[in-house]
Amino acid sequence: MNRRTGLVLSAMAVFVLALALAANSYAAQQGQKAHASATKKHKKPKPKRGPKGPAGPAGPTGPAGADGAAGPQGPQGVQGVQGVQGVAGPAGADGATGAAGPTGATGTIGATGPTGPTGATGDTGATGAGITTDLIGDTAAGNSALASIAPGGNDTAIGNNTLGTVTTGTDNTAVGYNALDGASFNGSWNIAIGSGAASMIMRSIMRVL
Repeated sequence: MNRRTGLVLSAMAVFVLALALAANSYAAQQGQKAHASATKKHKKPKPKRGPKGPAGPAGPTGPAGADGAAGPQGPQGVQGVQGVQGVAGPAGADGATGAAGPTGATGTIGATGPTGPTGATGDTGATGAGITTDLIGDTAAGNSALASIAPGGNDTAIGNNTLGTVTTGTDNTAVGYNALDGASFNGSWNIAIGSGAASMIMRSIMRVL
């Protein structure tokens, strides 16, 4: 039996007891009325009431009454102090890569960088042909100069292929690339100065200045 059930039973017992007391009181009142009526009829002298006796001892404490109804709600209390900040949560996942933006405008040309170091010295080239002479006064200086002279005489050739095909000509002078380098000829007293000068002359005594 819980406390509430006990309280309900106690309240019922008190109620029953109160009814019994009320009934007894009513019966006593009716008896007193009847006795008073009978007394009046017989006209007996009313006895004097004696002094009030001392109060009797206090009776035992009755059972606890039922719980009263809940009282109205009290006013709202003041707001409490703000709590401390919680621990930071874990970092969220990386978002997806956004679309590539448009190509930016071409920037201005930067300043010219410093001059690089000097490169390594190249290999030495092949040694060119030197100046050669023969016993009949021919002088040649250059690759294939007077290459076909036979026998010639007093010819001077300076430059690549100068007088390269002269055979029996004499007293010719040629200076320059391919100067007097035509088909075989035996012309004499020719002078050619410059690249390809008189390169196709044949059997001529013209002096080219």
